[in-house]
Amino acid sequence: MRAEWREHIDELTERYRTLRAGVADAQRRIAELTATARDADGRITVTVDERGRLTSVQLDQAAARSLPVDELGALIVAASQAAAAQIDAQREALLTPVIPDDVRERLAEARDDTGRLDVTRIFGDPREHAGE
Repeated sequence: MRAEWREHIDELTERYRTLRAGVADAQRRIAELTATARDADGRITVTVDERGRLTSVQLDQAAARSLPVDELGALIVAASQAAAAQIDAQREALLTPVIPDDVRERLAEARDDTGRLDVTRIFGDPREHAGE
């Protein structure tokens, strides 16, 4: 094999190893993410895990007794969505340095109007192929 080819292969192999190590580290750190958000008055505090799933809800006693149930539910949902958005931002901050530019561009094109990743823009809607 030509020396320049070997050198190029070695460079590509090293780039791959570095990228793979960076992605693995980012994945480990992402698995540990949590985020906490509160309503504007600080009466409700929620925490979500790395996938944005609700793991904790804390209610101020006065809020629990005085707020109508539907308003309390809406505040919990809003705080949960705010915490999930924090997770999205944290995840992106961890992944951005290790994702190649061309992949990052494709992912940017797959975001919906709210900025969240819409995998159906990459893979299509599975419901459209359900009968195949």
